[in-house]
Amino acid sequence: TIEHIKTLIWEAVLLVPCQSGSGKIIEEIIDHYFVTALRVEDRVDLTKLYELVRQHTLEATPDELSMQSKRLMLRLAEREMAESLAGFKSGTIPPICHTTSIPLYIDDVITTDEMALGSLGSGTE
Repeated sequence: TIEHIKTLIWEAVLLVPCQSGSGKIIEEIIDHYFVTALRVEDRVDLTKLYELVRQHTLEATPDELSMQSKRLMLRLAEREMAESLAGFKSGTIPPICHTTSIPLYIDDVITTDEMALGSLGSGTE
């Protein structure tokens, strides 16, 4: 069967408590971008995704103590940023072959041997 794939580009944002003249503030630092690929009719399991990205972030940050004061937040990247990272217009972004190397989290359902991938995007600008 042919599966139509939905590709989403996300930001992994670290929330860092900071002091300012007027008190405590939270600074948002974009740690990295990543891609999810799943069937069009499916929804992202945010709890599972958060754990996967958290683990990746901890592995990429060898000093676990530096992560203790930070919180991780996931959000979809702005359309312009997603298009810039992927090299494709929104609505045509495939899960692979982007202009920028981005980690990919792909749903197990679409990686089975019985499926062929369809609607992977229609080209660059």
